[in-house]
Amino acid sequence: MTTNTKTVLTPVSIQLHWNHQYEFAGIYAAVRQGYYARAGLDVTIKDWHPSVSVLNEVVSGRADFGLGYSQLIIDYAKGASIKLVSATFQFSPVVLVSNRPIIHLRDLSHSTVMRQDILQILSLLKMARYEGATDIKEIPSSGQLTEFLSGEVDAFSAYMTNEPFVLQAKKVPFYVVDPKSYGIQSYDDLLFTSQALAAQNPDLVARVKQATNEGWCYAISHPEEMVDVILQHYPSNKSREALLAEAKSTEKHVKMGEVAIGTIDPAKVFAIAASAKDLGLLTEDELGRLDVKSLIFFNDKPLLTEEEQLYLQQHPMINIANSLDWAPFEFIDEQGNYAGLAADYFKLFEQKLGVTFAPVKDIPWSEVTEMALRGDLAVVSCAVSTPDRNQYINFTRPYLSFPMVLVAKEGERFIERYDELAHHKIAVVKGYWSQEYLKRNYSQIELVVVDSLKEGLQAVLSGRVYGLSDNLAAINYEIKRSAIVGLQVVGQADARFDLAIGVHNSQPLLLSILQKTLDQVSPEQAREMYNRWVHLDVVTKVDYISMMRALLPYMVAMLVLGFLLALWLFFRRKEQGYRYQLMEAQNKVALEKASYAENQVRQEAKYSKEQAEFFAMIAHEIRTPIAMIDGALQSLKILDDSKPEEIEKRKDRIDRAAKRLNHLVDRFLQQGKLDNSRFELSPQPVDLSSFCLGLMPQYKGNQMMHCQVSEQAMVMADVGLLSLAVGNLLDNAIKYSPADTVIWLEVEGLSNEMGAWCLISVKDTGRGIDHDRVESIFKPYVRGKNLGDIPGVGLGLYMVNKIAVLHQGSLSYRPQPNGQGSIFTLKLPKVLSQ
Repeated sequence: MTTNTKTVLTPVSIQLHWNHQYEFAGIYAAVRQGYYARAGLDVTIKDWHPSVSVLNEVVSGRADFGLGYSQLIIDYAKGASIKLVSATFQFSPVVLVSNRPIIHLRDLSHSTVMRQDILQILSLLKMARYEGATDIKEIPSSGQLTEFLSGEVDAFSAYMTNEPFVLQAKKVPFYVVDPKSYGIQSYDDLLFTSQALAAQNPDLVARVKQATNEGWCYAISHPEEMVDVILQHYPSNKSREALLAEAKSTEKHVKMGEVAIGTIDPAKVFAIAASAKDLGLLTEDELGRLDVKSLIFFNDKPLLTEEEQLYLQQHPMINIANSLDWAPFEFIDEQGNYAGLAADYFKLFEQKLGVTFAPVKDIPWSEVTEMALRGDLAVVSCAVSTPDRNQYINFTRPYLSFPMVLVAKEGERFIERYDELAHHKIAVVKGYWSQEYLKRNYSQIELVVVDSLKEGLQAVLSGRVYGLSDNLAAINYEIKRSAIVGLQVVGQADARFDLAIGVHNSQPLLLSILQKTLDQVSPEQAREMYNRWVHLDVVTKVDYISMMRALLPYMVAMLVLGFLLALWLFFRRKEQGYRYQLMEAQNKVALEKASYAENQVRQEAKYSKEQAEFFAMIAHEIRTPIAMIDGALQSLKILDDSKPEEIEKRKDRIDRAAKRLNHLVDRFLQQGKLDNSRFELSPQPVDLSSFCLGLMPQYKGNQMMHCQVSEQAMVMADVGLLSLAVGNLLDNAIKYSPADTVIWLEVEGLSNEMGAWCLISVKDTGRGIDHDRVESIFKPYVRGKNLGDIPGVGLGLYMVNKIAVLHQGSLSYRPQPNGQGSIFTLKLPKVLSQ
């Protein structure tokens, strides 16, 4: 007798909070790919309409799970019995679209705003009223743009991933007000359940969370497929083109750097609640009673199932398919060890799982990939999910992501789109994803296959090929390691290296094990591994000690002389200006001469005071690095070569002090150039996304640095001056912000009747600017009173403002909404007028 056993699936319902669109692609993918079914779940997706309160549906039990906005945090603080399970969007795409320009929030006066109960929009409107906006009428959202298009409402709460594309397609003029520009940061599309369900069936909640996150991993890797699924199986009112545009914009909100998909950070949740309290949406008592850890769902059951644990016991050694020479991700070092960023992840996995991952050490990548496709090697350590590979290999969520860039000789023009490379010879490494991607998408490019990145870079230098296309981090690492000069990044592809772990499709248990283990890697662990390799300084084999002993006294002398020369030129210029004014005064009548002389006495007194304050400030600036250099040199004299670590410490101190002096001199010399009215720009097209990614690693402190580019932004700018301007803003943020805080570099577009602009903002949580100094911070030699001994001479913001004006733009300052820190925004036109 044969017994037919069939797995009984647990019914689960998920209530949406908007119309069917790509915003919910992760849920659709989990259904279509069988992730929910594999987890023992039969999921029903409940449609949304304006009369539905998702919170009430979940709390009442009519829906098991729901999707909501960050308003849920306020609802919980006010008593709602809910648990946050995961966050779809790591930063919110919510904006307000308006039918007229909103230069200041008070311009929202006399507006009718159609909105949902979204924290970001509520905060924005609260801030607008605080700034003086009156007569703002708020009405519930219908979920459609009909009222906005007809003019019945003046503003509409929207997603940057959705409505802007629709309005552009209809050629309807609109203006975007982004809450993030006003310091309002938040999660969005939070998956949540009731406290009752989380307490009664935590295993079910954990399975829904895991399968949904897996669905999002699949969706962002297969956007076109998921768009077709939506059109075929769900009642969406959007076109295929609109859904594809939404998919492209959604990815950067779902997957943010090294942060695992679905992550909810308790610190960020509390920060959102604190912002709500500052805006009057929560009381002091409600915030004080908020227990963030009780709000977020944490599953305390064992990480692995019994079946998965048995698999590891039966497979104590697992062979992995890895590259021999793809630093900084993975390579075999001189000692024959598997090293790099991916290698560090697998070392961590070994500690968590108690098994050994055995890399290959003598097989080239092209052969390794064939072995992985056949299943001879169970795991691919670090690779991009592609259509060819997906036939045989399933992938975890990406755990690393870097842009694909084009490197060519210095002086080559910027390549905006890879279409421009038709009939050009471009080097690609054999078997790497860049080869498959370019072959599949740009058939007109003549690909030249090389065996290594180094060979490809040398081919560019020799002129054998026009350029090399590969991973930005790998290219930067190889250029530094091989001391290659004469090359630069001249373009960036639309695609990215989204690197994930691959497992042969015959090993579903192993895939589940690795995905769960990857999800357990904390942001701090990921950041530590990332910084160890991506920002690794190259150590060249030079006799630093002999060189420093011989050259440093001369270098210091030259720096100081150059600095004093710059000072002399500066005050000489001022003196000549006064003499010229005096000569003109001699030709005026006696009354004018007397009046002028009286005014001149006041100016001279003010000038003398400024000069005295300035020289006192400069004396402090010079004294500190010179003392550092002198002390380090004295130490070097008594240290011998048997103490290399101590020597390196002294060398590092000398290096930092010399750079500080050099930076000071550069600021004076640059200021002199910018003050020259005949200064000419050398503008060229600048991709701000690539520009910011390349600039941020040059500025390191004890803070976390985050870059956020809301759209593909191009400006015409002098790259050298733009680097100086943004670099100064980053340098200030690092100097004045406490350790372990976050510094944001944000780029967004702005279109209004005045033209098209790019806004580059640097946001910190530092000391801010004294209220009585705000009006004068862009003047030379002005510094805040509250800066103490922090280095600076008061030229940085003056120069940034000069650079902005030269680019027909502006520099502005505003404090953070909570008063903790500063926001400096560089506004540049996308096109320079003649």
